[in-house]
Amino acid sequence: MSQETRYPWDGKIKLTINPESAMRFTLRLRIPGWCRNKPVPSNLYHFVNETDDVFTRVSLKINGNTVEKPEIEKGYFCLERKWQKGDVIELILPMPVRRVGAHQNVKADDGRVALQRGPIVFCLEEQDNATGLGNLHLPDDSVLTAEYREDLLGGVVVLKAKAIEHLGAGKYEPREITAIPYYSWNNRKVSRMITWLLREAR
Repeated sequence: MSQETRYPWDGKIKLTINPESAMRFTLRLRIPGWCRNKPVPSNLYHFVNETDDVFTRVSLKINGNTVEKPEIEKGYFCLERKWQKGDVIELILPMPVRRVGAHQNVKADDGRVALQRGPIVFCLEEQDNATGLGNLHLPDDSVLTAEYREDLLGGVVVLKAKAIEHLGAGKYEPREITAIPYYSWNNRKVSRMITWLLREAR
């Protein structure tokens, strides 16, 4: 079996099956929790907009033909058939940017959201944003967009959005913010970082 993909930046995955001879077996493809409205397998975190059913937009094709309602077992697509040399599976996992909330008992994250796209959690660093990261809030209606930056940190997807910075004395200004993958922070220079963003001004 061979795989072609740009995962985790892109959800398109191509698998080519090359058995020595045609044979029948069940191939199981893992559908991650973030495609099923579950950022983790517990209630510690949740997607703020759970009505966005990403799972319904997962696409699966075998040899160019769409597989309608594949069998699902314990988080896996179960594909049972007689596989031939050169059979091609195309799996597309949609990757909208999601807001993640924490359980109400996690007081430090009350009224805050983290940002996630596909399997990647994002954060803000000072060199990409205003120095007062703690003074920023991200309104719930702010549009979140993703773009691939080949020139940054070896090639990563960044998130862009309009946030609001509290300047003090009741003054606020809009700010464009840039979020980078959480795993990559502090790889340019030492700086402050924030993962959980306020939803409203405090």
